[in-house]
Amino acid sequence: NAVGNALEVKEAIETLHGGGPADFREHCLAVAGKMIELADKAPNFEAAESMLAQALANGAAWAKFVEWITAQGGERAVIDNPELLPQAPLVETVAAPRGGFIAAIDAAEVGKTGVMLGGGRTKKGDPIDYSVGIVHHAKVGDQLAAGDPLLTIHANDAAGLAEAQARLLAAIAWADAPITPPPHIRKIIG
Repeated sequence: NAVGNALEVKEAIETLHGGGPADFREHCLAVAGKMIELADKAPNFEAAESMLAQALANGAAWAKFVEWITAQGGERAVIDNPELLPQAPLVETVAAPRGGFIAAIDAAEVGKTGVMLGGGRTKKGDPIDYSVGIVHHAKVGDQLAAGDPLLTIHANDAAGLAEAQARLLAAIAWADAPITPPPHIRKIIG
């Protein structure tokens, strides 16, 4: 759901504590499960996913994350309290402009909008604002009523916020009838 440095770290921390978006958890378990299987640390993919789910449940995954962060000089206080991560001065939730079903979200445009906000580089040496980004509250296939929370923009200035809102609203296609969302993982190769 999150796009942007601090927002993504916060989402990862929530996921390691048993929260976070279900589709993000599914993705993480699938990628890590395949890595474990390929490394011959589990007899098959299902066993690897089971090992990972157990590591999330018993706190071993969180302990490993803490170990990685501290080994790289990261501040333990920040990962224990994600509210200490950089926060954008402007945070605005954008409401759905209409009712219906989300038919598509242009992920490339979402990424470009994150860069426009300052959350990424267009060329080597560009500064990165770790506080800015986007949090999606709805996914492809979700039904919303006009006025429901659609996304939240974290920006460092009003002009960027306004441009991001226009770009992100244009990046979403709507349908009047229910749609079947695509699978989170289409195919695992290898």
